[in-house]
Amino acid sequence: MPPKKKRSLSEEPRPPGPGRMLLQDKFSTLPTADDLRNGHVLYLYVISNKSRAETERKLKEHFVGHSFTHTLNADIKRIVSKTLDKFKKLTEPKEFETFHSICHEHFQLLTDPMDYPSTSSGHAMSSVARNDPDDNSVPCTVDNLLITRQSSHAQDTPENLPSEPSSSFTTRSSTELLTPRKARMRKQLKFLTSSSAEMRKKLKGDIKELKQKMKTPKRVINQAIGRKIEIIKKKDATIRDLKRKLHSDEMYIKFAKTKAELHKTQNTHYNLLKYREKKKRVPTVPLYKYKKLLSKLKEKEETIKNLEHENLLLQETVDELQANPTISNKQDLKTYSSSAGRKVFVCIVNKVPTASIPVIMEELGTQPGQKPEPAPKRSAVELMARELGAIAELQASEMVLREENVTLGFDATTQEGTHVNSIHFTTKKECFSAAIDVLAGGTADDYASHICQTVDSMAETYVYFNDGSDYQETRQSLIDNITNSMSDRCAANHAALRIVGSVWNKSLNELNCHLHPLDSIATSCRTALKDVEQAEGIKGVLFGKDCMSANCILQFNKLRYKDGKGDPRAFLSFLDEKNLPRGILPRYRGNRLHILFHIAGVLTEHHDTFSEHLEKGMYLTKTPGLWQT
Repeated sequence: MPPKKKRSLSEEPRPPGPGRMLLQDKFSTLPTADDLRNGHVLYLYVISNKSRAETERKLKEHFVGHSFTHTLNADIKRIVSKTLDKFKKLTEPKEFETFHSICHEHFQLLTDPMDYPSTSSGHAMSSVARNDPDDNSVPCTVDNLLITRQSSHAQDTPENLPSEPSSSFTTRSSTELLTPRKARMRKQLKFLTSSSAEMRKKLKGDIKELKQKMKTPKRVINQAIGRKIEIIKKKDATIRDLKRKLHSDEMYIKFAKTKAELHKTQNTHYNLLKYREKKKRVPTVPLYKYKKLLSKLKEKEETIKNLEHENLLLQETVDELQANPTISNKQDLKTYSSSAGRKVFVCIVNKVPTASIPVIMEELGTQPGQKPEPAPKRSAVELMARELGAIAELQASEMVLREENVTLGFDATTQEGTHVNSIHFTTKKECFSAAIDVLAGGTADDYASHICQTVDSMAETYVYFNDGSDYQETRQSLIDNITNSMSDRCAANHAALRIVGSVWNKSLNELNCHLHPLDSIATSCRTALKDVEQAEGIKGVLFGKDCMSANCILQFNKLRYKDGKGDPRAFLSFLDEKNLPRGILPRYRGNRLHILFHIAGVLTEHHDTFSEHLEKGMYLTKTPGLWQT
């Protein structure tokens, strides 16, 4: 154990707290047994240096002839845990009130419940009276009173009972003078005393034996351990040799095989027993019923075979009918199989000329594994291509006639010198494309004429597929249900919608795309940069009327795309060589702020790489202005 810390002798004692003051003021004097409170017990505990054993001894000395409800030590511990251990400072009024109420609670004491015979009561009392209270050798407690009464009663009894020696006095076993609790406790005490003596004797023997072993030198112990280890190793080697010889023995091999066969036979026997028990539980039927069911089963099997044969014959007929690709019930012979139509559609989607499609289909029919099929002529191919447009117009017209407040949308773009315009109709939940055609130009008249012709064609298609419908009524219904328009924010589109409104005799709600305010922002940015260049006298060498940044972006974009005047193959090879994606530069759209700034950011990020390409490539002689910029 570590040495105890020395306390400073000059340390002044601290003043008692509120709890200690309460105990000193009201519970410092021990009362009678009826007025004993928890505070008196706590005060004894405090002045006994917080020792429960000392407190228990003082209570037993003071209250002789009384017993407690439970174990006294446990009662003291319970009171201390509820007060002194729980409330350390008692600074709050609520805690002090709880402490005060616990201290004023009664500490229960009971009178000794033993009853003694009347014949010896006088003698016992006289013996108690003769006991000297000032004699400290034997304290006057409840146990002493009980022993004295037993001794006096034994003197008056004529029977000669066997006596047992004691350390301080002689007692005689008399069950008549002990309560059941005392007798049980005395019996337990005798048993524990004898058990303790035996255990003490055994413990002494074990200690003596251990001491003898400890006297043995460590060297001798290690030698003994080493010898034991060597013996174990030799025995292990012997066991391994015996096992090896046993496994190589012919009789052992036969025994192992026989054992495996026996195990297999036992499993089979167990399974047979289970099957037999299961079969016993299965209900049986008479023999005549069994034969009758067998005959019915054979009849059903014959019926199934006949039906399967008929099914095969029908399947062959269906295959023969499906193998015939031409339906010859049309007088014009312009109807072809669905597979031929799919082949034509695939060729049209892949931009195969209509004049080459019949030749390609005839060549495919002559290939091994392909069934010969009559190829459609060029006029039939063009009619098949028109079928897709007719289906689109029919779907769009049905949707416009079914819904109200339909929005007309159109947009045009130029790709490789071709101006294409698309027209679509939109509702809250659906959107159908009605036409995608090449226009002569991008004027308002071109857009207006395309819109009016598309609506008229939709009316004609709907009337063709729906008998009993009128063309003028259908056209007017289509126009009435179209109430809104969606297009780009430009003058040509606005003028086209005014022309359409005058033709239809109605006014449409013009809606514009939310993207095109970026056009105005981009124009303002380019104008501001150009004003700064003019103010400082900076003049670029590239072609173009915009600022130098916009002109540089446009010329670089021409190096990438075929619509420009650069060399796309060389630029693509350069991008692949530098591990740059081919789509790093999007198509130039000067009227879109986000495209303009995106291309500018890419050129700034890879400035050194692009400068190296311009310096080492052929562009230094062909495009000196781009290099200088």
